[in-house]
Amino acid sequence: PVKPPYKGEPPSGELSSRFGMTLDVKYLPPEEEAALLAIFFDKVPKDVIAKLVAVANDLRRIYPEILPLPIAPRTLMHIVEHAQHFPNDGLADIFTKTYNPSSIVEDPAIGEAIAKVLQAHGLAGSTAEAAPEPKKKAEDEDPF
Repeated sequence: PVKPPYKGEPPSGELSSRFGMTLDVKYLPPEEEAALLAIFFDKVPKDVIAKLVAVANDLRRIYPEILPLPIAPRTLMHIVEHAQHFPNDGLADIFTKTYNPSSIVEDPAIGEAIAKVLQAHGLAGSTAEAAPEPKKKAEDEDPF
C-alpha cells in the first residue's frame, strides 16, 4: 500500500507497456489559444498574450528532446492569470516560476532552453517588464 507522503513516480517501462492505448491530443492553433486566453483574461494586452502563446509553442516543439514535459494549456492560463492580477511582475519571472520543469529533472540545458526561447520573444530577464519601484518620500527616509 502507498504510504504518505504519496510521492508520485513515473511508471516503469514494464507497467507502461501493459497499457497500449494512448491518445494523441493536439494543442489549439496559436490564434485560437490566444483568443481563448483573451476571453478569460481581458485585462492582459493581446500582444502580451500572443507573445506568451508563441513562447509556449516554441517550448512545446523542443519536448521531449530537451524538456521533460511540455507546457500545458492550463499552465499557460495560470501564467496569463498571474499577469492579469499582478501586471507589474516581470513576464519572464512569472513564466519561469510557473513552468519549472527543472524541479523534476536537474539539467542545466532545460533552464538554458527556456531562457533562450524567452529571449527570442523579447521576454528575457527577470525585471524586463517590471514597473520601477516607487520613490521613497523624504519623511520615510532615516535621518541617521
